[in-house]
Amino acid sequence: MTARWGLQRAVLVGLILGFVACSDEYPPERVPPVQRESAAPALYPPDADASYAVGPGDSLLIQSYYHPDLKQTVTVQPDGRVSLMLVGTVTAAGKTPTQLAKELSRGYNKFLENADVAVTLNESAGLSVYVGGEVAKPSVLPIKGELTLLQSIAQAGGFLNTANKAQVLIVRQTPGGHYRTMQANAEEVLANEADEVFLRRHDVVYVPKTAIAKADQFVEQYINMIIPRSLNTVFSFGYQLNATQGGATVITPGR
Repeated sequence: MTARWGLQRAVLVGLILGFVACSDEYPPERVPPVQRESAAPALYPPDADASYAVGPGDSLLIQSYYHPDLKQTVTVQPDGRVSLMLVGTVTAAGKTPTQLAKELSRGYNKFLENADVAVTLNESAGLSVYVGGEVAKPSVLPIKGELTLLQSIAQAGGFLNTANKAQVLIVRQTPGGHYRTMQANAEEVLANEADEVFLRRHDVVYVPKTAIAKADQFVEQYINMIIPRSLNTVFSFGYQLNATQGGATVITPGR
């Protein structure tokens, strides 16, 4: 009985080794680190936008000083249009608030004298980032002014104990429509050894798991549920992860 379970334990350890070796969600050496500001200014404090184009999901405040009854808050529909009093349905997407205000003023002037409409962006659906992975509250976060990597993680509830803080992924869409992935070392930022990274609209921040977290999850889901509790208590099956000089992760059984 003891010999048989000893063999099974050896097989289980082998399974863990294979699981950890194959479960990396991405090869770290193939994901470039965040560059310095001189080489990648887009990762650092952004310049103020010269203009903002209204998009679907944006909330707009429409109002007129001379005609308070025109005041209304509308949400741009998926087709890019809004429905307003008097003037009806108007296309808003793709226009700046100033351009839209001029167009609406012309439309309202057909019904009212000196409409002089103003359009204010209440909330932008496009100015947001997505934070997921090993954070307490995966979230979609609005960008109000500037938003840094650590600020976004803090707003998402902070790192979990299983988080790999040294290899946080940032996925960003390029002007050409492609996606670029970089990894930032949040531990170095926290230690003032690296500059903070500033996020842009539609960025995706993903915090991966550590190798120990993946192995622990594997043990809990696939080993502790397989071995009967009585035998598990007798053998006190455990494991240790040790990083070798070559960067590999080695698991050794323990008691």
